[in-house]
Amino acid sequence: MTHNKKWVFSELVKDSNDLSQLIAYAIYKADKDGVAIGYRAQGKSEAEIQAKLDDYHDSVATTPRLQQSCHERASALIFTLVNDIAAETQQKATQQINAINAEHKKALAKEGKKAVEEYHKKIKQSVAEKQTKWEWLKEFTISGFSGVWATIVLIVAVWIISMAAAPKSERDHLTGNLFQRMWNYVNSSPLPEAEAANGTDTSKATSGQPAKP
Repeated sequence: MTHNKKWVFSELVKDSNDLSQLIAYAIYKADKDGVAIGYRAQGKSEAEIQAKLDDYHDSVATTPRLQQSCHERASALIFTLVNDIAAETQQKATQQINAINAEHKKALAKEGKKAVEEYHKKIKQSVAEKQTKWEWLKEFTISGFSGVWATIVLIVAVWIISMAAAPKSERDHLTGNLFQRMWNYVNSSPLPEAEAANGTDTSKATSGQPAKP
C-alpha cells in the first residue's frame, strides 16, 4: 500500500522562482521552530517535540487555510519591505536633492553678490568719469572764458574812459573802433603771436589811434 504523504514545501512553493512563495515557506519554518521552542520550554523530551513537529508539518501540509495564512503573511512582509525600501530611497533622494539645491542656492548667491559688486563698480566708474568730465568743463570754463571776458571787460572799460575824455566829434569813431576790436578779438587765433598782435591793437585803441594795416 502506497502512502501519499504531502510535504509543506511542495504545497507552499509551486514555483521556486517566486519570491513570495519562498518567503511563505520560510514563515512556516519560523513558526515550526517557534513550536519546538515552546515545547522545550514546557520540558518536553526531544522525541515528544519531534512528534509534535511532525503533527504540525502534516497539519500545514493538508490544511489550505494554514497555507493561505503563510502566503498572506509573505505578501504583507514583501509589501512592508518594498515600502521601507521606497521610503528609504525617497529619503536619500530628498537629501541629495536638498544638498544640490543648497549648493545651487549658494552658487546663485555668490554669483548674485558678484553681479551686484560689478554693478556698483560700474556705477562708481561712471560717476568718477562724469565728475572728471565736469571738473574738466568747469576748469575750462573758468580758465578759458575768464580770459576772454576779462579782455572784453578791459576793452569796454577803455572805451568808456575814452568816450568820457574824447570830444563829441570822435565818439562815433571810438564806438565803431570798439566793436571792430571786439569782433577781431573773438575771431582771432588763441596763439601767443595773435594775442600779442591783438595786444598791440588794443594798446593803440586806448590811445585813440587807428591800427596800421
